[in-house]
Amino acid sequence: MKNNHMKEATKNWIGLGVMVAASAALIAGSTGIYRSISRIGRPISDVPIYTPGEYIGEARGYGGPIVATVEVTDREILSIQAEGKNETPEIGGQAIANLPLVMLKRQTADVDSVSGATASSEGLMKAVHKALAQAKGEEYTEDSASQEFVMPEKLRDGEYEYMVDQPDSNGYRSRVMLTVENGVITACNWDAQAEDGTWKSQLSMDGSYVMTEDGLKWHEQAEALAGYVIENQTLDGLENGNGYTDVVSGVSINIQPFIDGVEECLMQAAESLMDIEEPEVLLDGEYSYEDEEFDSMGYKNMITMTVENGAITYVSWDAKDQNGETKSQLSADGRYVMTEAGLTWDKQAEALAQYVIENQTVTGLADENGYTDAVSGVSINVFPFVNGIRNCMVQAAE
Repeated sequence: MKNNHMKEATKNWIGLGVMVAASAALIAGSTGIYRSISRIGRPISDVPIYTPGEYIGEARGYGGPIVATVEVTDREILSIQAEGKNETPEIGGQAIANLPLVMLKRQTADVDSVSGATASSEGLMKAVHKALAQAKGEEYTEDSASQEFVMPEKLRDGEYEYMVDQPDSNGYRSRVMLTVENGVITACNWDAQAEDGTWKSQLSMDGSYVMTEDGLKWHEQAEALAGYVIENQTLDGLENGNGYTDVVSGVSINIQPFIDGVEECLMQAAESLMDIEEPEVLLDGEYSYEDEEFDSMGYKNMITMTVENGAITYVSWDAKDQNGETKSQLSADGRYVMTEAGLTWDKQAEALAQYVIENQTVTGLADENGYTDAVSGVSINVFPFVNGIRNCMVQAAE
């Protein structure tokens, strides 16, 4: 009887061992299986572009450094692992978790930022760019068009405010307020609110928020930064590339939240062709508009418009990258893919052009966020299109 029990126990252990071995084999092979499946539909290069291997890039995010580990073959990106320990879990953390999947699918680091997590998204893109530059044997250089904020030429009078959606790793939500009078910045304020509603400036003045025993207090440093913006009417030269400043005496804190907030307020205050009323009469002719700078995705928008007998008879919207390739052709070829469902980019651009021809206007086409409910199947941001059409209309009215 005892031998029977021993045999049964031995069989159970053998069975368990087989299951463990099978599970280990499945786990060991899961990475390869995942890569094989995830490669379906990827735009793989026809020629070698990378030196196979694993490369690491690092860049600053919202709360601190973001590290990207990128593995490549000679023609494709195999995997992207990203880590940002100091990013806000609900916002920046989600961007870091989700964007690598989009990058893999499109085989590029240039993807749309996650709403509300711009700093984290751009930090991740920059880190991946650095890793890919190593894989290509190139020296990484920042594209000034995609990395630098362009100061608006004109500002509308008003009071503007920007406050981040989620608290940072220390539990504060940064807020910037900006006042413009006669086209000039006359007031600027930076503060941050704790989860209990108290403000960092007040805590700093009360001595409840102390960074160091020496030097300016937090609220004094915030005031000094605001004074720089009012005095210089720009952010140019304020940040040294690492989130700090060398040009404002006594300021030792990370100023990236301040810069992000001022930029957001300036974008709100920017005088745009979106605000100009459309002319009642258009002169016959062919008109065109092209962005001066490449956008954050590396494209310049191009609009062409024809007016005959006072009516718009032809409209075209396209965009070109730094290699001169057009977004419409990349979209038609399947090399620029936004989503598996719905209209491709080139078809959406055509639908918007047809809308203008049929309605002779872009008024009411875009909502406050730049999207439209007026054209079926169009899910892309239409602000560049509306701005370009308005520019052509201004030319046609002269």
